[in-house]
Amino acid sequence: MNNFTINPEDLKLSVSHDWSKIYELACKELGVQQEKRDLVINLYLVVCGLMVSLAFGEKQQEVLNSGILSLVAALVGVMFCKIVIRYRVYKEVHWITCSTLTKMPYLKEDKVTKKNVQAMFAMTMKLNAKPFTLKDDVLSWRLFVKKNLFSAETYSFYIINFISCSMLGLSLFLLLNTPGMKCTAWPIAIACVAGLILFIYLLWEYMRHLYDVYGGINPQRNEDRRKKDFNDAFKKAWFLHVYVPGEDEEK
Repeated sequence: MNNFTINPEDLKLSVSHDWSKIYELACKELGVQQEKRDLVINLYLVVCGLMVSLAFGEKQQEVLNSGILSLVAALVGVMFCKIVIRYRVYKEVHWITCSTLTKMPYLKEDKVTKKNVQAMFAMTMKLNAKPFTLKDDVLSWRLFVKKNLFSAETYSFYIINFISCSMLGLSLFLLLNTPGMKCTAWPIAIACVAGLILFIYLLWEYMRHLYDVYGGINPQRNEDRRKKDFNDAFKKAWFLHVYVPGEDEEK
């Protein structure tokens, strides 16, 4: 097996970083992440529209087929919701990354090590978390949800979440209320409850993944969990992976 190593004498002790250029690229990437999220939402609206027109168009399908098509649209919507959540997490990390890059010029060039870059990233993360931070640097889940529940970013998620849950409710109503069955309030009740449960679950997933971005600075979590959450966030902040290779790079 090959031993891929570099002789330390072959490495520069320091390099010159153009922080303004890196910051500019990071800001562009922030816009790209938002465009991708909007594209995912628009794509689902198109897919959902095609399925609805197929199920309830001029050549209307049987009730059972319409129910199945609506269920497929709901399942596709759930998958798209997961993708939107992932993009939202990346965007949150990029926000922190951009803020961190504005502070990087204060570091000496030969001190741009992984340890110092991570410390700067954590410091910026703490500043970002101030609106939902309690005493002893404990992060409040209630304040975090309150801060993000009615934000513009979350409203974008509400759109695809609501449509997905509506399609689930519609599919269950159609499947439970097929011809030959006595029409009662039960199909409507089951459809509404199922749709509501899915909506709450997806919203909880959205908030949980977003909250975990700050898990690395939350003293309420054990050391292993904090380390994992911080590393997960820092891995996504690849515009900060410009530190000088050294012994602390493997930590």
